[in-house]
Amino acid sequence: AYTASSDLSTTAYIGDLDSASTALSLPLNNQNGILQISPGAPYPGFTDAGPANVGGDPKNFYGDGGRTFARLVPSDAVQAPAIVSFMRSEGVRRLAVLRDSSSPWETAIAPLVASAARAAGIDVVAQRDGIDITTASSATAFSSLAASLAQSHPDAVFAGASPQPGTQMLWAALHAGLPAAKLFAPSELALPTFLSGLAPAAAAATFITSPYLEPGQYPPAARAILAQIRRLFPGQTPTVFALYGYEAMHDVLSAIARAKNPGQRGGGPGGLVSTFFHLGEIHGAIGNYTINGHGDTSLATFDGYRVGAGGALRLVRTFS
Repeated sequence: AYTASSDLSTTAYIGDLDSASTALSLPLNNQNGILQISPGAPYPGFTDAGPANVGGDPKNFYGDGGRTFARLVPSDAVQAPAIVSFMRSEGVRRLAVLRDSSSPWETAIAPLVASAARAAGIDVVAQRDGIDITTASSATAFSSLAASLAQSHPDAVFAGASPQPGTQMLWAALHAGLPAAKLFAPSELALPTFLSGLAPAAAAATFITSPYLEPGQYPPAARAILAQIRRLFPGQTPTVFALYGYEAMHDVLSAIARAKNPGQRGGGPGGLVSTFFHLGEIHGAIGNYTINGHGDTSLATFDGYRVGAGGALRLVRTFS
């Protein structure tokens, strides 16, 4: 991001996928008036003020400047009630909510889920912040936490955590200490690097929500694009994540084609940023959507999965 924003020929930046990286790249790009489109980064504070934000966000990212950032997935403020809908459909009545201390941007969803659960009539029997997953060396580091939660008799646990080895250890301890509880995870953990490292028993107890849908849930153009990627890169099996990288580039090129002055940085009339935010309805590979003036997409569909052997995801329900 520093290299890109320091280069006067840069007009757009695609990324970052995760919220922690975006928290570093967004201020640099905004300060230099560079359009930034993320295929992920659901932290709400990039676009809107809210109770789960780091203090001062989103102003911390933009100062007195205009908005230059947009994302192609719904924010955690939209994901949280979808997760709670998933919980209700699975019969959850008593919930414990955990939040790790590693990244305030990737874990802001935890208090949002707790609030949405209470509003939906789910009893939040325990809520713990500051769980240290970065220094854990084994699952026993979380044994006392799991034992403490067991005293509240939750039938489900939600953990707002970043995808680190410590989170896999936390999962193992939670399943060992609460073997009958369902373990719910946000989209930030819907990654093979996290899911494939879970022990089979803990994986079977895990439910996860993701805005990255099944291939058949996208328009026909998406399947054609994935087929073309397979032809271009023999031996590779592209996932739907590739569609969001493709879509981000497609949106950049659409704005360049329409802008009167695509090389102009910042939000001035006729420039790339202003043109992008006035594209209107986009008929894209990931669906039909708009981007509002804050940078949020109108897309709001999530898939709810149960985790199987080796981290495989089995679709349970779809929520809008």
